[in-house]
Amino acid sequence: MKKLFLLITLSITFINGYSQDSLKRVSFHFQSTFVDQYHPAFKSSVPLGGKSLDNASENDLSAISTLYFGLRLFKFTEVCVNPEVAGGSGFSGATGVAGFPNGTTFRVGSPAPTLYMARLFLRQTIPLTKEMELRPDESNKVAMMVPTERIIITAGKFSMSDIFDQNVTSHDPMGSLLNWSLMDAGAWDYPSDTRGYTSALSIKVVKKKYIFRFCTGVNSLWSNGKVSDGPITTPQDYMNAHGEIYELRIPLKADFSNSLKFTFFTNHNRSASYADAAQSLLADTSAANRNVIGSPVSLHDTSSHLVSPAMDKLRGAGGPYYGKVGFVVNWEMKLGHKNEMVFVRASWNNGKYESWMYTEIDQSLTFGGFLSGARFNRPNDMIRIGVAINGISKDHAAYLQAGGYGFIIGDGLGNYPHGISAEGIVELQYNFHYSSMTLSPDYQFIVNPAYNSARGPVNVFGLRAHFEF
Repeated sequence: MKKLFLLITLSITFINGYSQDSLKRVSFHFQSTFVDQYHPAFKSSVPLGGKSLDNASENDLSAISTLYFGLRLFKFTEVCVNPEVAGGSGFSGATGVAGFPNGTTFRVGSPAPTLYMARLFLRQTIPLTKEMELRPDESNKVAMMVPTERIIITAGKFSMSDIFDQNVTSHDPMGSLLNWSLMDAGAWDYPSDTRGYTSALSIKVVKKKYIFRFCTGVNSLWSNGKVSDGPITTPQDYMNAHGEIYELRIPLKADFSNSLKFTFFTNHNRSASYADAAQSLLADTSAANRNVIGSPVSLHDTSSHLVSPAMDKLRGAGGPYYGKVGFVVNWEMKLGHKNEMVFVRASWNNGKYESWMYTEIDQSLTFGGFLSGARFNRPNDMIRIGVAINGISKDHAAYLQAGGYGFIIGDGLGNYPHGISAEGIVELQYNFHYSSMTLSPDYQFIVNPAYNSARGPVNVFGLRAHFEF
């Protein structure tokens, strides 16, 4: 850890010691984000299940720091490297709410700070026109002139959400809204490891009248697990589990300040059928068929894979190629003041097979926006608000009511006296921006956590400190 922080300190010193001109082939950025959240005790008419949010009060702290290094190798060729360290945990081991309130935490079992390689990829731009425009220096983007119409090929390790479902208003939990169902489309179960990264190939076509994206990437062999048992992802890992994503963005105004995005995705993995798993639970009501073996949050528990044995034993039956298909529709529009925007986002998946990597949501509708502090003489501040309504399929609901556990939710057999209800979330946030630091008090109100009206509502109070250089 001491070596890591020394590296970060030296990198920041290097950045501050040179002008932008001297970095025309190199880009350095660094971010560090700390989120402290607390929920007081809340009412529950049913006992705790194996994946329930604890109704006693909880206080958890998470931290994540990332070094962004970009190097332009040739005229339109870049390589980006992002070492990252993350630690801390979410409420109840990041379980108990489908729209979990902290997007900077992961279900990794251990809260100890861990250093890992978040991203390592090559980006190649292919011109489609001689007309050029300036692309400014940003995280993982070296400042340079790029064609206004172009093809961009990205290959290596990155997150699908780096490229797809890029809702400007509500996307980055390090700087925007924190809730999982607001930072990305809730029903979008995209290929990744438990931290959200994977090995993938993406192709992006930028035209003046549309933007089209395609990506194929390796999925984890087990839900909420790793994409490879070894240090390097292999072709066999891809054959065992992978996913494809297609996205079309259409401008409603020529500058894309008002636009629509349509995303379609499909996954191929070992996921089991909710209907078959529910039948297994009804036929065998024993605890051995329902309860998760070992720790309910441990990434490395290879005996349980974080779900009920009734589900686990059905995975891969008849071959590995099962999984979800679904879509996302995303509309966003800039308003009058600088950086003010509104958005509406709807997502859906078929809900026949188990949620695999992101979270247990099969349908979601979100909307909101943000208001600039310029309206009250705080031009760098921002007020953000988001609303999410999450739901699950009939098969998914039947599995939970039969006592089944997914990798993030499940209140247990007999603990859904009112059936399955939609999960509702409202998040309010204020961003106080000071130079390289942003402090963000955050409040979330959660109704029917994990789709159970016998529990909650839950009030979540948080404070995020974000540093960026």
